[in-house]
Amino acid sequence: MGFFTAAAATAAAGVGTYMQGQAQADAVKGQAELGRRNAVVAEKDALATEAKTRFDQIRQVQAGERAVSTTRARLGSSGARLDVGAPMHIVAAQVVENELQNALIGYSGQTQASRFRSKAAGYRAGAKFADIRADNIRTATLINTGSSLLGNVGAMYDQGMFTSKTPAGA
Repeated sequence: MGFFTAAAATAAAGVGTYMQGQAQADAVKGQAELGRRNAVVAEKDALATEAKTRFDQIRQVQAGERAVSTTRARLGSSGARLDVGAPMHIVAAQVVENELQNALIGYSGQTQASRFRSKAAGYRAGAKFADIRADNIRTATLINTGSSLLGNVGAMYDQGMFTSKTPAGA
């Protein structure tokens, strides 16, 4: 194999190694970008969950007030006094139940929003790791390409391709 053929093969191998490494790094960078986008979506899901929770709590308060009013009206229409005894306890129990229901809605909403935020944090951490990995791949690619080129140039030297076959005085 002649000098120029060997040099061209060495250059082509170096370019191929470099391009392959860059393609791997780009793929990992794509994973990082996907992780960042998923984090944004998860954060938006958390905000939407919080907004829906507030809405559900408002609806529950209104439904609870209607239930208490209905209970009072039924007890009042029966002729019972609402300020003492069992009727008062029934109304009070309905109020407590409404408060418990509202607290449960709030707790469930907070728990779901926290899950989404936890997912978002996981996606961000994965994206950060992927960025680091892509940078490492790029660095390794440069090192591997350089090593490959040096190895091939060394082999060419060992084969005497860098020595002149023409006598010095000719």
